[in-house]
Amino acid sequence: MSKTVAIIGGTGHLGSALAWRLARARHKTVIGSRSAESAQSKAAELGHGLSGMTNAAAAEAMTSLLIFINKNYQVDGAGIKITGEFEPLE
Repeated sequence: MSKTVAIIGGTGHLGSALAWRLARARHKTVIGSRSAESAQSKAAELGHGLSGMTNAAAAEAMTSLLIFINKNYQVDGAGIKITGEFEPLE
């Protein structure tokens, strides 16, 4: 089974950087956003096989890891929350 990483809120600076690094390392990665069009545009801009979709679709597509970026929390400018029980990426 192919493992998929989802970056929820992946169109901002931190989310897109994480998505780009994961995709560049050959992990199947999807970018989620409130707007599918914004996520698709960012994924096309970043390349490396990234896909863009709504946050809900990204959460459903992920199998290995969910990274949630929320600007409402302040931890060096962005909050990161990792949820769920998933197999490690290899």
